[in-house]
Amino acid sequence: MDRRSWLWRKSFEKSRGETESTGSLSSHSERISHDQVEKEAAVLKQQLNASVSKVSALDSELKECVRQLWQGREEQKQKIEDEAINKKCSEWEATRSEFESQIKELQARLGTGKEEVDTTASVHEEDLYLKL
Repeated sequence: MDRRSWLWRKSFEKSRGETESTGSLSSHSERISHDQVEKEAAVLKQQLNASVSKVSALDSELKECVRQLWQGREEQKQKIEDEAINKKCSEWEATRSEFESQIKELQARLGTGKEEVDTTASVHEEDLYLKL
């Protein structure tokens, strides 16, 4: 770009200080310089448009990656919660089973205790009856 601006300044300086005969030569070189600048501008504009398209595509891809990341995090969080719930349920089932076993044992002991009380009461009744 420095070279082009230098060429343009050179052409401009020549046209100010030269006669009309050289002015036509100067205007010809200015037109050539101007055409080159326009061509360069067109190329740069195409490159800019291509870059904008790439940036837009990359932005879309980035948004999709972020969406997938959030979805993965949510799925992982849900998986951890489900595992914790299942673990707690298993622990509660084990505890419930233990309690049920203890209840059956206590009921059996209670039944045995009642029989002993009944037997003892019968023996005491007989002893009282015999004493009378």
